[in-house]
Amino acid sequence: RSTLFPYTTLFRSRSMLNRLKAEVEASRYPSSTYSSPEDLAEQVEQAFIALLDHLFPEGNISKLEKERIGQRSFMHQLCQNYIRDEKNFKVLDDWMQDWEQHQMVITGASGLGKSALIANWLNEKLQDKDRGYNIIYHFTGNGGSESSHDQIMKVLIDEINDVYGWESEKELNKSQEDKLNELFIRVASERKKPLLIVLDAINQIIDTDNAKLLNWLPFPPKIIKILFSTLEDDRTMEVFKNRHYPTFVLQPIEIEHREQLIHEYLQQFGKKLTDVQIERIANDSQCENTLVLKTTLDELINFGIYEKLDERIDYYLSQDTIEGFYQTLLKSYEEEFGKEFVKHILSLVVVSRNGLSEDDAPITGDSYGYYPSSKECVYVNGSPIGKVDKHALRRRDPGSTEFYVVKQGFGEGQDFELNVGEIVVFDGLFVTNVP
Repeated sequence: RSTLFPYTTLFRSRSMLNRLKAEVEASRYPSSTYSSPEDLAEQVEQAFIALLDHLFPEGNISKLEKERIGQRSFMHQLCQNYIRDEKNFKVLDDWMQDWEQHQMVITGASGLGKSALIANWLNEKLQDKDRGYNIIYHFTGNGGSESSHDQIMKVLIDEINDVYGWESEKELNKSQEDKLNELFIRVASERKKPLLIVLDAINQIIDTDNAKLLNWLPFPPKIIKILFSTLEDDRTMEVFKNRHYPTFVLQPIEIEHREQLIHEYLQQFGKKLTDVQIERIANDSQCENTLVLKTTLDELINFGIYEKLDERIDYYLSQDTIEGFYQTLLKSYEEEFGKEFVKHILSLVVVSRNGLSEDDAPITGDSYGYYPSSKECVYVNGSPIGKVDKHALRRRDPGSTEFYVVKQGFGEGQDFELNVGEIVVFDGLFVTNVP
């Protein structure tokens, strides 16, 4: 029986693999075969290029259309795996139907899902062709857009002109504030279709020239409504309170909705937790924050040791505050990738205004990060230890030959073991421990 066991296991594995292949081929999605990992990578690359050509064909795209593409993409991201709460939608619907109320503010703690609520409600309204009003929306600081009030005014001016089919005013001496104010008046005076303006995360605007006082934004006339979202402790919220704008404070999602979110979110990645594990996560006090909950799930999805899953869940649920949770998260990154590397990346994020791009921070390849080649045989103190796993080493500094060992991964049959956290020198094909 012991002799037959490996063959039985192998037969079962092949049967399951063949069944999976048959299901993929029978699905409504296109499929193809590949002869090697390199062949697969080439096919994926070509398919991705073809998709980009289809979505973004060559040609001159206006700045307004580029802005719209980024904003639309961000909105669609927020619509993924969203658990709808009818009470929240009803608040927005009731306000939308009352044209005596021209402003409304959604507020609440960071990470509760204010932007997700707005995105999903907006997406529903945009699909309603009989809604009877135009919609202009802007997710501040997202979609690749700048976070200055000047940029927001420019976007609103361009959008209003485009939505109503008006020519942009060419007068150079007129300020953007005056242009925007005149457009508000024109919409009302010409009795055009009513307008809803949505400004999400207004707390993220850069507070130059007291921009957070919002004096640059005209008061809307009768047929214009403005929906804001901001944080409870932000300066913009003080302005809204002083102006007595109606306010809706978003509450954490209920436990049953958290459990539903966990199940549906993991299902998207082909993952599953036990009922006990789902209950533990859903009932954790920090996971009432939607951003913390999704971050925890992302970490569990990427965690590859099933037998240690409960231990990992305990690790992330061990903190009593949101700040403590993210400190724990950063600590896990430091253990995996090296403290200096994480510090370097976070410092780049801090000094960047709109996130990182390849042009702003070449942090991969030969400058900082992975060793660029994974095909050469490595020798440690003269002894061959196999091919380099490009994820095993990270440069200590850009251009340096000193590396942190961040993962055991130098091939099978190696005689020399490098420990995670060690600093080594990689010079050509030779690795030497740093004294």
